Amino acid sequence: MNQSFIKFLISQVLTILAGVLLDMALILFVYQKSQSLFETSMILVISSVAKILGSILLSNLFDKLSAKGIMAGTSLCKIFLIMVLAVTYTSIPTVLLMTFLLSFIGSALSPAQGVLLAHIAMDDRVRLNGIFYTVIQIFQTAIWTLGIPVVLVLKPFVVFYLIIILLLLSVVLLRQIDVKYRVQADSLSYRKRVRQGWDDLFHIAELRNVTIMDTCESIANVIWTQTFLLFFTTSFLGLPEEWWGFQGAAYFVGSILGGIISIRYSKAVSRLGGKVIFGSSLLVAILTGIYAFNKIAWFALVINFLIGIPYQIRDLVQQSLIQENSPTYSVGRIFTLRQLILTITSSSSLLIFSYLSSQIGIQSIYLIAAFIYSAVTIWIFLNRKIMNFSIREDKSENN
Repeated sequence: MNQSFIKFLISQVLTILAGVLLDMALILFVYQKSQSLFETSMILVISSVAKILGSILLSNLFDKLSAKGIMAGTSLCKIFLIMVLAVTYTSIPTVLLMTFLLSFIGSALSPAQGVLLAHIAMDDRVRLNGIFYTVIQIFQTAIWTLGIPVVLVLKPFVVFYLIIILLLLSVVLLRQIDVKYRVQADSLSYRKRVRQGWDDLFHIAELRNVTIMDTCESIANVIWTQTFLLFFTTSFLGLPEEWWGFQGAAYFVGSILGGIISIRYSKAVSRLGGKVIFGSSLLVAILTGIYAFNKIAWFALVINFLIGIPYQIRDLVQQSLIQENSPTYSVGRIFTLRQLILTITSSSSLLIFSYLSSQIGIQSIYLIAAFIYSAVTIWIFLNRKIMNFSIREDKSENN
């Protein structure tokens, strides 16, 4: 395991911790002010709209700057905005405006992370992806368990400056990463570059099928967003806000176990990639249906734990497939365009389901999600290309 991977991993742990703390602080602020699922969900909707615009307007950066440079620059911009937020967060409109700006700038972060990890983990994708996401989940578990009490006790001003410190440390580590690849500049116009990315995304079978599958599931995935889980916990389960964090922690513990399984059995997971995706999707569909009817607190934790296991294994397979099958010249565009598609779908679903929850009840939304997961599982089973997916081991270079 090389030093660049370790430094990259630590930097992303710090970034993730900062992001979760920021989300918790903003969501709790709006929820406590409004006591409304719709108004609280507007944080995620506005964040999604900003990410859509950012994905469109900032995608060209990947043809001019390195992924490492994009990540460092994004974090520095977020630090400045959080400093402004620390002294202007007194009203919901102000929080929503700053959420938009932070999400717009941050829209380049996830694709850049995918690009940089693809280069660092090139020779052993499943194992290094497994280690990366398992460690991330361990720290997410800790922050979901301890973060909400911390945010509730500390003043938002203190939380914001804690976030700034985490982001600064992340930038310092990013600058120390040594990755031997260069941005492949070309003379194509912005429009032609985007068109080239679309062509690669929808003409390469692995990328096309994984993207279609993710897009369909992103409609149902809104039930696991922070606002929906918070509202389900307090209104349907009748539990205090701390149980929102406990359920998130249980999910991440399951994700950690899923990551460990992926690392331990990386060769089998690579060889049986498509069948792993099918089995994981089936388990998620079944467990979501059970969760929608459950009203027992401890069993809700068990279900979240169990859902985390197949979700993590499947995500690792899909990430490895995307990294392996994305041409080097357009990998940044592919990650950005995927984010654009998924963000549009999830934000639209979030807005629609937030409204529907007030009309038909939060339980009905979870049942609809279980139906969508089931439909996707059936489609995967009937799609021979997905069922036959596999990941090549020890690949030394991209397409």
